[in-house]
Amino acid sequence: MTQDASGGRSDGEGRWSAREHAHDGEVVGVERVATWAEETRRYRRSPGGWWWLALLLVPAILAALGSAIGGESGGAKAAGSTSSVTSTASTSGTTSSSTSNSPSSTSSDTATSGGSAAGDVSSGVFSISRSGDEVTVAADVPDEAGRTALLEAVKAAVGGAKIVDHVNVVPGAKAASTAAVSSALGSLTNAGDFGLAWDLKSLTAVGNVDSEDAKKSIGAALGAAWPDVRVQNDVVVGTDAAAVCSNLGGQITVALASTKITFQRGSTDVKSTSTGVIKKVASLLAACKDAKVTVTGYTDSSGSKAENLALSKGRATSVGKILTSNGVSSDRITIKGLADADPVANDNAPGGRVANRRVEITVN
Repeated sequence: MTQDASGGRSDGEGRWSAREHAHDGEVVGVERVATWAEETRRYRRSPGGWWWLALLLVPAILAALGSAIGGESGGAKAAGSTSSVTSTASTSGTTSSSTSNSPSSTSSDTATSGGSAAGDVSSGVFSISRSGDEVTVAADVPDEAGRTALLEAVKAAVGGAKIVDHVNVVPGAKAASTAAVSSALGSLTNAGDFGLAWDLKSLTAVGNVDSEDAKKSIGAALGAAWPDVRVQNDVVVGTDAAAVCSNLGGQITVALASTKITFQRGSTDVKSTSTGVIKKVASLLAACKDAKVTVTGYTDSSGSKAENLALSKGRATSVGKILTSNGVSSDRITIKGLADADPVANDNAPGGRVANRRVEITVN
């Protein structure tokens, strides 16, 4: 821990704790303990102009700071935003997003035009994936109209599949274009159990097709639907074990985009709502015995570098322990903590710090 000018101590990501002992008139954390004489004098004074100014400005300043800093849980969801189609909605992606990149794709599989700035597809992570006759949609939309439009676009593209709704209504969110979603899903119709995910870094597609031409056609369609972002085409040709494991990184990306790995602010403890997706990653690794992964933790930019390095590594370690407890050998996992390096969002924007507090799992 570091010590601030008033004697308080920082434990990373901007949390402060007060000194343990106070004497009459001594500064403790951010509060000053006044003497009895000072208290009685204070109540005998008439409020001056500075007092009224402070009364007006302090609430406004606190509100602005709260908006900029955000909480680890992300933006508040509107009441009634969870559809009756499913029982659970995923955590907003403006939090911290969990991402993965596959090393299996070559340069010919990647369509890039312009930058890949966060928000080019949507302001939060999103994923659409099919498993059998179910298609799961996890995304942030600004209102109920956006929710209806997205789900209707998915229904039209996937035919009679059952839609599992994990869509969050987050006021102010930028949703993925429904026209782009329709075009992308149309290209993936014959890709078996497919997945499409945006992790604030790139747009990843997974699935199985029977020819290289079919794979290239999907890549071209995704590049046309979202021309200003990096497209990671992890669709594979064939259905044998080797083919399935060759797009393991993309499968992890889709899984982590559907359910975010989250932590309490300043904590290394994984929230219980995040353990399910980590177990899913463990099951993917169980099917690919030779695969090794790196688990990398990140923080926002508040707090000291040394403290945030320790915090980010602690978060990665917590995720690694859940993987090992679910059958993944520890020698297949590399743990790293990179503090506030490689941010995926503006740390000074509302929700930006939340998005940058994340864990990424990448295939070595």
